[in-house]
Amino acid sequence: MQLIIRFFICLLGILCPLLAFSQDEYDSAEELINDIKNRNFEKPIAFMERTLFQMEKDSTEEFQDSIYIGITTLLTSSYIESNQPYSADSLLSHAINFFVQSGKTSNHFYILFLSYGSLLAHLGNYPLAKSYLSPVIDFLKNEGIYNENHAVALSMLAVCHSETDSLELAVKEIDESIEMIDTFDSYFTLHNKSGIYQKAGGIYQRAGILDKAEIYTKRAYLLAKNNENSISEYINSAQDLATIYLNQGKYEKSLELLKELEQKPLSEKEKIDLYNGFFLSYCYLNCEEEAVKYAELCSQVIRNSISLYHSSFPSTTIEEFWDKYAMQLNVNNGIIDKFSYNSNAIGMCYDNALFTKNLSFTTSKYLRDVANNSNEIKGITNKLQQIKTQRFIGNEISYKELDQLEKRLISLIQDSEYHFSYASHTWQDVRQSLNNDEFAIEIITYVGFPESEENYKTLRYGALILSKEMTAPVMVDLCSFNELNDVVLNALVEQEYGINQLYDKENEKTLYNLIWKNIEPLIKGAKIVYLSPVLDFLSINLQFIPNPDKQYISDKYDIRIVSSTSAVCTNQDSIKFADMAIWGGIKYSYDSNNSQGNNNSLRGIVLKEITDETRGTFGYLRATEIEADSIYNIMSSQSFRPILYKGIEANETSFRKLDRCAPSIIHMATHGFYLWGFGVHEDYFSMLRPNSFNDYAMLYSGLLLAGASTTFNNTLEYSLLNDGILTAEEISMLDLSNTKLVVLSACDSAIGISKQEGIGGLLKAFKNSGVKHIIASLWKVPDEATSKLMIVFYKNLASGTDIHLALKNAQQEVSKQYPDPYYWAAFILLD
Repeated sequence: MQLIIRFFICLLGILCPLLAFSQDEYDSAEELINDIKNRNFEKPIAFMERTLFQMEKDSTEEFQDSIYIGITTLLTSSYIESNQPYSADSLLSHAINFFVQSGKTSNHFYILFLSYGSLLAHLGNYPLAKSYLSPVIDFLKNEGIYNENHAVALSMLAVCHSETDSLELAVKEIDESIEMIDTFDSYFTLHNKSGIYQKAGGIYQRAGILDKAEIYTKRAYLLAKNNENSISEYINSAQDLATIYLNQGKYEKSLELLKELEQKPLSEKEKIDLYNGFFLSYCYLNCEEEAVKYAELCSQVIRNSISLYHSSFPSTTIEEFWDKYAMQLNVNNGIIDKFSYNSNAIGMCYDNALFTKNLSFTTSKYLRDVANNSNEIKGITNKLQQIKTQRFIGNEISYKELDQLEKRLISLIQDSEYHFSYASHTWQDVRQSLNNDEFAIEIITYVGFPESEENYKTLRYGALILSKEMTAPVMVDLCSFNELNDVVLNALVEQEYGINQLYDKENEKTLYNLIWKNIEPLIKGAKIVYLSPVLDFLSINLQFIPNPDKQYISDKYDIRIVSSTSAVCTNQDSIKFADMAIWGGIKYSYDSNNSQGNNNSLRGIVLKEITDETRGTFGYLRATEIEADSIYNIMSSQSFRPILYKGIEANETSFRKLDRCAPSIIHMATHGFYLWGFGVHEDYFSMLRPNSFNDYAMLYSGLLLAGASTTFNNTLEYSLLNDGILTAEEISMLDLSNTKLVVLSACDSAIGISKQEGIGGLLKAFKNSGVKHIIASLWKVPDEATSKLMIVFYKNLASGTDIHLALKNAQQEVSKQYPDPYYWAAFILLD
């Protein structure tokens, strides 16, 4: 549902005086209005841009504030409808700052806030939109102004509340807005009524009041269709009505409206909704060719729009947009439930997977590269990091300052030679980069399209398989989410016994049947298999899936776990290491006895449930000191320049010093944690604020450094920035792009959730910070066996063995002393 509204504030009264600025361009106000009505935006946009510039340049005490604000809102609407939302955002920010900095006042200033709040709602940034809309309504109430703008503002606020799960409040506000707008009768009342009715339909539908939803959506559609000033409202309400028909199973009626809309000049966001409606309707009607066509169009526009937004908006707006439309890409993947043999559909799903899994890492890398080539940009990124760090440690910050700095950064980037254009790899790129004996596998999730509520379909895993000789990817269905989740969860709950059973060569049917049985027939001749996992696949060491031959699949294939299979498109040359930083033998408490104290808080209970023999508690890990010393000696003998941090020196300060000057290898032998299922408001973690406004999950994974036990026991004052609890959130804020390999010799360091498909937790944090390879664990690893495994690994690495083979050989070596997989199979290598 589109949310923006075009503000024709005293339109004719505003535009007529403007003609004095440029009589040679427009002979009348009606000519300008007609261009905008017909969505011929190039000429009116240029005219209004020059007019605003001239007004600011000639600003005097007689400055005509109502004209300036009117043009600004009209130009904002024109930008939106001509697919330039980034220009609309910049314009409104500039206009608001112009008024504030120039000291000008206006009774109409609230209209800029109303326009900006509406724009932010259009972009999906509902929390920030509310911060602009609420003051507008308060101002109007205090001034006793109950005009059409008041009704419009209230309807926009209702939309924000409905989209943030405050439905009761949203219904109350939209009812009040309807009651208010129904009392007016001006030149623009029909336009505003259709917009408010359209929003009411969406809100009532979300609230489950379906009869009212259909009534008001139809009213909006009919009003807008017959009102030449309401083309946006016509498009929005027609789309909403088509969606209602779709949900009612009236697919032909839905298509009738969509075909009517297809002939209109649409914005990118309007195209997304349109193509999605076509896609779903044709899917339910079993029209393969049309369903695939519109699914591809929908995905393509989404990917292009997300790329544009990532280069043009501050992070908060990007996150809201990304959350919504990354989910839409996953919905599009549902097409393979019906048409799993269609090569175009499978290729689309493959490209969607590459896009969603890569976007975060690619954007982070791009920003680091740009900062390294511009002192001004580097200065702003440093300031942004300082502000976000202050936010993280609980200090109040200015969100407007954060927003303004990010916009300044975007402006500098767009004006520089480093302008960002996110061009995701495609499945064709991956195929071209594969060798003849290599295969690429993207694991995705999808949900099919039930024919009725009784035929509900559950989330399933699919494998998209590609080789150099294939003309297109091939899709195979694997298992349901619940089937795999039950197996993985039971094993992790039972720990040693459950894990040994899961990876027992005599128990080859469980994982093999769920994951590998349907894949293996399609990868004949493979030597190297690049596999990108999601969800519970990230909790399994795929290398050690037992097969019917009583072997592990890694005995037959070289399995490379990657964040996405586009990894094969990058340089695969061998990596050379030069220097190293090692943490181990850490003192977690600052008191003399290293006592853990009595801690009955949630955080303490969670971590104390684990036995003292694993690296998931606060107890001193004797073997980590042996491990750290041994690795230091091994690497020193190879002309490395290792630095060793032990005892109380192995603290967060020592780790933070790596920012922008990290060594080629980072090794951390310590306690790791991943808090399963704990909410953001619980105990210690409620004090933390994530860098991302949406992704709290990055707070629940981390590593413990010196002083962590003291922090958890609250026995002395401490700083959250150096409290010994290094979360994934904190790591993601650093630049570790010099680092080729991070080894997390700790518990649960490979576990973590992501809001969208792809890796999460510490893996995501280190990838975002620029690290190339990460070794991490899938469960709570034993101290002694882990120490021996790591020592053997570094001996192999120091002898020149490839990273993958060095780890595999180390696991085989340790398995001779500890036959049970629990002791050595936890560690995976992510490329």
